[in-house]
This record gives sequence, C-alpha cells and structure tokens, in this order.
Amino acid sequence: MKKVLHTLVCLFALVGTSMAQSPSGSDYLVARAIPSKTLFYQYSGTGTLMPKIKWGLDEAWCSETNMLQGRNYLDLFNQNVSIVRLSFQPAWALSNGGLTSNHINGTSDIVGLTERIRVLNLLGTKPEIFLNCDPTSLGIHSDYKGSGTTVVNNWVNLIKGTGQYVESQGFTVSGIAPFNEPDLSSTGYPSASVMNSIMSSLKSNSWGKSKKLLAGNTLTPTITQRGTAPVSRTPMRATPISWRVRLLTSQVSCNL
Repeated sequence: MKKVLHTLVCLFALVGTSMAQSPSGSDYLVARAIPSKTLFYQYSGTGTLMPKIKWGLDEAWCSETNMLQGRNYLDLFNQNVSIVRLSFQPAWALSNGGLTSNHINGTSDIVGLTERIRVLNLLGTKPEIFLNCDPTSLGIHSDYKGSGTTVVNNWVNLIKGTGQYVESQGFTVSGIAPFNEPDLSSTGYPSASVMNSIMSSLKSNSWGKSKKLLAGNTLTPTITQRGTAPVSRTPMRATPISWRVRLLTSQVSCNL
C-alpha cells in the first residue's frame, strides 16, 4: 500500500511539473481591429500643394547663435526663411535728417546695422525684412519724444533711412512697426496719435506707401488706448520660428 501511494505522489508531481508554463511575450499581445482602409504613400510624389507658409526669424535681439540655430532648424539654405524682423534704433538723433555712424556701426554696447546685416547674411538668402523699433538700453532720444510735425518727421526719417540702408544691402523691406511695446512706460514712446501720424506719413511717402504697417507689439493682453482696434500681444521672443505679425490696414488689425 505504501508503495502505491508513493507512486501516485510521484505521478502527480510529474504531471504538475509538465503542465506548469512560464509567461511569454505573446501573453501581453492585444488584438487590433482590422483596418477598413489602407493608405499608401509615395515619397517621390508631389502630394497636395498647400498655401505657402512664411516662416521667420527674429533679429530684433541680434544674435549670431540664434540666427544659425534658426537657419539650421528650418533646413539649411533651403529658402524656408521668408521673413526676418530687424530693428531700427531711436537711441541717437539724426544728422540733417539722415542716419549717423552710430546707427550704422553701433557703439561699444549697442549693435548697429552693419553687424545686424552681417548676422542676417548668415542665412545665405534674401528674406523679406520687417522693421521694428528697438529702444535699446539707451532709451529713446528726446528728438523722438513729444508731439508735433518735427517729432513725426524724425521717426519717419529714422525708419526710412534704416529701410533704405537695408535695401542697399540687397534686401526688401516689406513691413514696418514704428513702436514696439509702447505700453511699457519706461521706454518713453509718444502717444498713440503720434504713432498713427507716423503711419499716415509713411503711407503718403513714396518709399513707405508699399509697405505693410504693423501695430505695436504690446506687453499687456489687450491695448485699447491706441485710437485703433484692440491689438492683442503676439509672442515673438519665445522662439525664432513661427513668426506671426499683425497687419494694420485702414485701422483694422488681424492676425496673419
């Protein structure tokens, strides 16, 4: 009897061992639904042509590193960069209505147009240029403050002189933003009515009449004390790509 019991125990042990299984990768597979459609891609095909998107870089804060990074990100020398924002600077008075050596060459602590153009040429292409104001650490010179025809003319001559210099280097100026962050009181911009007068003067000017006029980029979410439609802030410092601008035409603002 003992011999029979020992035999049965051994048999059960063998059966239990033979039936035990270790987990496998297939235990965790999940059945997928059979697709109703199959899409085929032809890498050499033309695909569907969509409206061209204009990508841009920001050189208002002049940086060779940022320009190279943006250029490489947007495909090296493939002409994907359509727009670059470049600044004019009201830190210095004009000389006989024209730019001075400070505007062109800069100073020890302020970047001038010569350096900005050098950095711009790193793209290897000729994108459109949108001008904006950069008061710099020196702020705005007294010749551009206040109101009246002289102040407006100083702004127009500064913008026009900067634009013509940029165009003499082979670029095309397509748009202008006379004021940048005008709600930042420490910069000392004139009033909204002065900005509108500057825009009106540019539009009546043979050089400026073909340019797009851009509303000032503001620090606060919405600015209504402008004499125009409310303009919301568009972030431009956060990234060198996806540069959006605001177009102001006939007192109507919209996002492009």
